[in-house]
Amino acid sequence: MREEDGRTMNAFKPMCTVLLAGALVAAAGCDLSVYPTTSEYEAQEAARASLDLDAASMPDASEVVDVELTLDTVAIHRLYEDRWVLLSGDEATTTLVAEPRSDAIPDVPMRMQAYDQLSFGITRVRVATDDGWQEAELLVDEVFVDGDFIVDTDVTIALTFDLQAGLRGNAQTGYTFEPLVEAAVQAAR
Repeated sequence: MREEDGRTMNAFKPMCTVLLAGALVAAAGCDLSVYPTTSEYEAQEAARASLDLDAASMPDASEVVDVELTLDTVAIHRLYEDRWVLLSGDEATTTLVAEPRSDAIPDVPMRMQAYDQLSFGITRVRVATDDGWQEAELLVDEVFVDGDFIVDTDVTIALTFDLQAGLRGNAQTGYTFEPLVEAAVQAAR
């Protein structure tokens, strides 16, 4: 620092910024992770996971042509650290009947470990009949699926909805939707 030529350095200011940012992160006390969050993961092998949606069965009513489902905030629970890992925070819309096995989220990196629960939100369900699309009333908008999800390679997380049991109603009275779903981790295709 040389005052005679007008140049000064304030080494204290960048240090305060780093300390303040660290304090805010520590104060949050959150147990949600987005992989990779820190450099500690750089030396660890990572698998990539994608999410596929499918329908196991169609409703009995022959008037249902298609079902459109919008998911958001998909997370998987890491058993070892008791931590949720966010796979997607964005909304993803897919149809379950006309285009089965549609990718709902792109693949994301995750640790090769055991996971025991999957969670996702549903923001919208629409049912297509011969007369057009109509909204279905959601009976449950947040879903938790228990299971033994072992990730030891690139995987596809398959969610299979039972539409015959979960979708009720008709085009005249309206539809209700209860997400009855099974989850499985499969080797990536």
